Amino acid sequence: MVKQLMIASGLVGSLAGALALSFHAGRSTAPGVVELAAQPDGMGQPSPDQIREMMAQNGAKAPEHERLRGLVGAWNATISFLPAPGAPPEVSTMRAQIKPILDGRYVLSHYTGSFKFMGAEIPFEGYGMMGYDKAKGHYTSAWGDNMSTSMLVQTGPFKDGAIDLKGSMPNGMGGETVMRHRHIINDDGSYTLEFYQPTPAGEMARIGWIEHTKE
Repeated sequence: MVKQLMIASGLVGSLAGALALSFHAGRSTAPGVVELAAQPDGMGQPSPDQIREMMAQNGAKAPEHERLRGLVGAWNATISFLPAPGAPPEVSTMRAQIKPILDGRYVLSHYTGSFKFMGAEIPFEGYGMMGYDKAKGHYTSAWGDNMSTSMLVQTGPFKDGAIDLKGSMPNGMGGETVMRHRHIINDDGSYTLEFYQPTPAGEMARIGWIEHTKE
């Protein structure tokens, strides 16, 4: 019964989104958003055909989704992490499987291996999901791994040759740490992910990077 209610709630949520589009339709400046005609005053609830059309428009992919294809593949991932300013990087190797899901609207990543951190070697596994949100005009990602029970959610545009995302998560010391990730699809078909965190002076500094090469 609970499962049926959850499924029904999901369907109702999708329909509610379509109805919201009908009642609040108008012009939008967000990239990739399909412009919908405004509902005339006094028309009441939209017809089933109108709802279906709006749902189709809302679910259609945008050109920005094509960039996600550059992340897809089976990768050897070399992770370089800077434990302190000026220190040599600690280097780890992992495998990454990144695949398209939901007909390319999102990509799902799975990393496995070990992570070298301040002399220790830690078994590592993590999952990520990234997509492009037409309604908001930006990319969105969510990441979770076995080193934390907190999920990192980031948003951002394609900027300066990279999908440039920012978000924050608990730092384990009672506060939040801002994290910036730049996903760079290289001309040679490889893929680089750069990590940035704020310095004590408040400037964002690169603290690590992952170089992905196809298996």
